[in-house]
Amino acid sequence: MIAVLLLDSVPDIEQFRYLLDRFDYVHVFDYAIRSNNEHDIVRNIAKTYPYSVFIRTTNPEFYCHLPVGIHISNYVENAETLSFGNPKSFSVHSVDEIPEKIPQNVIKVFVSPVFTPISKNKKAIPTAEQREIITQLRAKGIKTVIALGGITPHNASEVLCRGFDGVAFYSSFKENPKSVLKWLESVKETV
Repeated sequence: MIAVLLLDSVPDIEQFRYLLDRFDYVHVFDYAIRSNNEHDIVRNIAKTYPYSVFIRTTNPEFYCHLPVGIHISNYVENAETLSFGNPKSFSVHSVDEIPEKIPQNVIKVFVSPVFTPISKNKKAIPTAEQREIITQLRAKGIKTVIALGGITPHNASEVLCRGFDGVAFYSSFKENPKSVLKWLESVKETV
């Protein structure tokens, strides 16, 4: 089971280490990296945890010199032609959004929203369509499919039964980080 945390702010270096010791990946939105200090934190943590930090960005070339993964935004033109070697991820929100050609070095794909998101007024993808998305992604060679959107400690195990390889936390972590960490600890103990 893969656990991903999405952050819209850059924690201090000790908090970042703490999170990366618990989550498999931490995704940081590029708008959170505003100052030189925040950029330095990301650069330093990426050296210690290479490719465990992903930057969710519309400008992947800006970060490709760092040992970070790149989450390719839906707004990146010609994403399938990006040739830098960093690991990549992207998101799909329907069967229609599955790209014809998967970009190089994609190691995981997010399917969102699997539940009604806490932070957005958006409907969840129907369960049958979630399964179809997983099937089509696997047929295109994607090995890791992550559930995102409305994930809480109360429903995370449910999506793993649907065929997802992992879960991503965002709003539920912001609202109650202790609950998410407690769930994650209990799940990792049973694996």
